Amino acid sequence: MAPTTRALPFLLFVVLTVGMTWPVALHMEDSVFIDWDDTVHCLWAMAWNFHKFSSGLENFFDANIFHPYRNTLAFNENLIGQAVLAYPLYLLTGNVVLCHQVLLLLSFFLSAAGAYLLTLHLTANRPGAFVAGIAFSFCQYRFGNTHLLIELSTQWIPFTLLFMHRFLERLRWRDLVLCLLFYLLNFLSCLYYGVILSLFLGPGALVLAHRRNLLGNASFRRGAALFVFAAGLVLVPLLRPYVAVQAALGRETSVEDAIAFSPDLVHLLGVVGHLGVVLLDLVLPGADDRAVRPGDGSHAVVGASGELELPLVREGRTVNLVLVVLRDVVAGLHRVVAGELAAG
Repeated sequence: MAPTTRALPFLLFVVLTVGMTWPVALHMEDSVFIDWDDTVHCLWAMAWNFHKFSSGLENFFDANIFHPYRNTLAFNENLIGQAVLAYPLYLLTGNVVLCHQVLLLLSFFLSAAGAYLLTLHLTANRPGAFVAGIAFSFCQYRFGNTHLLIELSTQWIPFTLLFMHRFLERLRWRDLVLCLLFYLLNFLSCLYYGVILSLFLGPGALVLAHRRNLLGNASFRRGAALFVFAAGLVLVPLLRPYVAVQAALGRETSVEDAIAFSPDLVHLLGVVGHLGVVLLDLVLPGADDRAVRPGDGSHAVVGASGELELPLVREGRTVNLVLVVLRDVVAGLHRVVAGELAAG
């Protein structure tokens, strides 16, 4: 296959990244999509990381906030993974906003590229892999979090799984090292994703190793032991400040809290009704995107209350009228599914 053909999916991912996040590419140095809680925290955490990378790593988690508390960087996500990647750019420019915007765009491209490469490896189907890349990267969940660089950092998940499969197939140390590298980048970029991936990576690797009769293989055992040992060397110091904060503040998540912040079956079923609006909004765009955040033209969001929230739709065009009617129809169907339709 010609190199240009191999490169075509990645070029298309670049085009999709710029187009579907527009106008981010026009405001790389001076603007961010702002949410006063999450976006500002991401900028501050990266700035603190850059400061410590330059001045020294001692007392790294004792950030310049919430004095006199200790380990205040561990009050939330630390963004060390993002800061490590962007540090060379920061040294060249000194612009935290530019670093943030570059990482935002890279998260879309790399998520698509990673899902494409993983699917291609497993299926050898290039069109199917290309669709998988689009579905993983340019999805409702990610566009609903364009203000939160932490949750946009899904790109290391498919790369970790890709090199896990490659290691189990060939037992090459290079694949194991790359699997470990992407696993740690995933954990350092988002603790949530680190925990979630860990729940599947270990058991999944053991199941696949069993199917390949590798559990008794000396190379597999050495590789698995090295992976756990190296990951522990990095993650234990990373997680220790979080344990200290939890002990100092007495913060614990109860079962009731976990249930309260989890989606129930009704809301998961309600997502099906939104797909029609998503597809129609893609096929029949009619809103002025200058007034909405990046990606709003391609997704609908369900709020915590179960109400259906749609992108801004302006008056004056037939397409908009159609979308408004369909919005009301789907919203009504959603309330029926959610059991929220008032009697009578």
